[in-house]
Amino acid sequence: MRQKSAGVFLASVLSAMVFASLYPFDFAFKNNVVWVEGGKGLRFARPGVAYIWLRPGETSRVFMPWNPVTIEFRIVPGDEPETAPSLIFTVCDHEGREAFALGQWKSDLVVYSSHPPVSLQEGYSKAVAPGILKINVPTYVAVVFRGEDTFVYADGRTARESKGFALSRRGDIAPDLVVIGNSFDGKKSWTGDLLFLAIHDRALTPREISGRNAGWMDGGIPGPGSGDIPLISHEFAQGNGTFVRGDPGGSSRLEIPRGFRPWKENLLEFPETRVLLSRSSLLDSLLNVLGFIPFGTLATALFRKKKVGGETYCMVLVILAGGGFSLGIELLQFFLPGRSSSLVDVIMNTIGTMFGVGLYGVLTKEWKRR
Repeated sequence: MRQKSAGVFLASVLSAMVFASLYPFDFAFKNNVVWVEGGKGLRFARPGVAYIWLRPGETSRVFMPWNPVTIEFRIVPGDEPETAPSLIFTVCDHEGREAFALGQWKSDLVVYSSHPPVSLQEGYSKAVAPGILKINVPTYVAVVFRGEDTFVYADGRTARESKGFALSRRGDIAPDLVVIGNSFDGKKSWTGDLLFLAIHDRALTPREISGRNAGWMDGGIPGPGSGDIPLISHEFAQGNGTFVRGDPGGSSRLEIPRGFRPWKENLLEFPETRVLLSRSSLLDSLLNVLGFIPFGTLATALFRKKKVGGETYCMVLVILAGGGFSLGIELLQFFLPGRSSSLVDVIMNTIGTMFGVGLYGVLTKEWKRR
C-alpha cells in the first residue's frame, strides 16, 4: 500500500511539474504586431517582432566600423520597462550576430554597440539618453554616428553627446537584417507604436534634423532633405499586409510574421554572469531547486521500496532521473515561443533532486531512531 501511495504521489508531482513548465501549451504564439488603426504606423505588444531585410552588399559598406550613419525614427512608447531593457531595433546578420541595437530602459533611450567577436549578450558598450521616451507621447529621435562620436537628438534638440562611442565595432559581419520591436532571440519585446523609420549612410547635420522635426510638428512626413536616398525608409502607411516594400526610394522589405517565432533561439543557453546573479535569476534558481526536492524524495522512496539496487546505486539512479527529466522539459521548452531553454535550470533541478534524496535519508534515519 505504501509503495502504491509513493508511486501515486510521484506521478502527481511529475504531472504538476510538466504542467507548470509547459503551460499554456501553445506551440504557435500569435505575433502581437498590428497596423495602427486609422493612421500610419505599427503597434507592438508582447510578444511581437517584425523584420526588415536589407539589400546585400550595401550594408557591409554602410555599417563598417566608424562609418557615418544616421538612424531616425518616430515612436510612441507604450510603457516604461523597469525589470529589463526592451529593444526597439536590433541590427544583425541572418545568423543572429548583432552589430548594434537601440533599446528603452524606463524613459531612457539606450544605444548598444557590440564588441567583436562576442554578441550583445556578452560584451557591449552603451550610451544613454535619459528621459526622452515618455509613455503615449510621440517622439522624433535621430541617432547620428560620426566616426567615434555619437549624438542623440530628441524632437530636434540634442539629448546626448558621447565622445569615443562608435556605432559599430564589428568588421567581422555584414548586417543584412533589422529586427524591430525585439531582440533576435525574442526575449526583449518592446511595447509601443513605430510611426517612421529611416537609416541614412551619412551623418545628418543638426540643421537638417531640426528641419525634419519641424516637418513632423506640421503634421507631415519629412522629405529626404538633401536629396539623398535612405538605405531604409518606411512610413508604415500601407495599413495592412504581412510583406511591405520600402517607401519610394527605399530598397528594403518589411516582413510581419503571423506567428511569433524569434529569428534565432538558443538551446540550453547559459547566461552571462551579470544576468545569472540578478535578483530575478537567483529567485528563479531557488524555485527550480525547491521544485525538484519532492521528486527526489518520492522517487527515492519508490525505488527503495522496489529494492532497485543498493542504497548508493538507488541514489545515483534517482539523481540521474531528475537531471534527465529536467533536460527533457528544457528541450520541449525550446519549441515553445516565449519560453527559454536553459542549462541553468537543468543544473538547479538536478541539485534539487540531490536535496530530495538527502531529505529521504534524513527522514528514514529519524524514523528508524524513533
